[in-house]
Order: sequence, then structure tokens, then C-alpha cells
Amino acid sequence: MCFDSRAEANFALWLDSELRKHKIEGWRRQEWVKLSVNDKKIAQYVVDFVVTHLDGHEEWIEMKGKWTAEARLKVALFRALFPNRLYRVVSSKGWS
Repeated sequence: MCFDSRAEANFALWLDSELRKHKIEGWRRQEWVKLSVNDKKIAQYVVDFVVTHLDGHEEWIEMKGKWTAEARLKVALFRALFPNRLYRVVSSKGWS
């Protein structure tokens, strides 16, 4: 499997270890989300990881190394459009 960065690859390895230890139910990567306002597509956003916890709830995780204006806008739109999703941004510096 190819990843966009070493940090993402290391994070995936950590998720695999959590899965083997039965600490999470599963995980998937690069979940595509259409960001629309009033039925008009504003942008397409790819969330790096979606983790399914043992109780069934999902946690959407974005790995960020360098912030761009576009990334800030997409994160803000995602949070505004999906306020009930558990979403967090993880610094890739801790996973490099």
C-alpha cells in the first residue's frame, strides 16, 4: 500500500498494531468526502484515516504536516458540514 508520507505509513502501522491487539474494530484510509453547500459542490476532501472503534463509532483523522490555505479551508468546511463526526487533526511530525 502506498502512502503520501512516511508519517501516514507509520500511523497505518500503528493502527494495524491496535487492530491486532483488539483495541479498534478496523480502519480505512483515504475516505473521499464531497463538501457541498446548498447542493453546490465546493470541494472534494480526502480524509487520511477513518478508525472504527470497538463500540462502533468512527473517528475521522487527518494527518497534517504543512498547512496550506486550501487545507485550512477544507478542514473548516468539513467541520462545519459534519459537526457530529468525531474528527481530529494529528501532527505528522509526531509520526515521521
